[in-house]
Amino acid sequence: MKKILAALFVLIAVLSGCAPDKSEAPAPKKRISFSAVSQYPELPTGCEVTSLAMVLHYREINIDKCEIADKYLDKGEAGAVSYFDAFEGDPRDDDSLGCYAPVIVKAANRILEEKDSSLKAEDISGKKLDSLFEYIDNDIPVIVWGTQNCRNGYISDRWEADGQEYTWISPEHCMVLVGYSDSSVWVADPLHGDVREFEINIFEPCYNLLHKQAVIIK
Repeated sequence: MKKILAALFVLIAVLSGCAPDKSEAPAPKKRISFSAVSQYPELPTGCEVTSLAMVLHYREINIDKCEIADKYLDKGEAGAVSYFDAFEGDPRDDDSLGCYAPVIVKAANRILEEKDSSLKAEDISGKKLDSLFEYIDNDIPVIVWGTQNCRNGYISDRWEADGQEYTWISPEHCMVLVGYSDSSVWVADPLHGDVREFEINIFEPCYNLLHKQAVIIK
């Protein structure tokens, strides 16, 4: 009798639309075990430096994000230098901008050389997002550029340096790609200090907007 009543309750729940949803989001095809670090409170504009620190920690290079920012990062006056050559401002300042992949590669290799490491940082910018997944398959996290929380990007600043015009896309952001599935990516996000999921169709346009920038250390 109890089994009949239980089956009846399940049937009623299904017919009424109240049955529990047992469907689950697609599991990652690959996700690296990775510890995220927050850029706050010390480095309010230091997403690039914090992303580098996370990857160095993953590679067992023990160095603090603030030490990278203070000692190894090339910095220049915001709006007066190329973001390919130096960080625009200082990661410790709220009103600074940031930097692009070559600056992070340069800082990383300074650290690795000083630590007598055989590892090297490499700028692999220009690759399609899905081509980065092969690095994840080989347990190589990838530093990538996009926008904060995948918000729509816009040009917020323009300036000239060394005879060239530069534009800054806001809200520029740097994260570490650590996993993927058919429909999602997982990134270690210094803005939040955790690993979070974004749908590929939302994340990829932001990655493309920031010039498909990517850095690995191997």
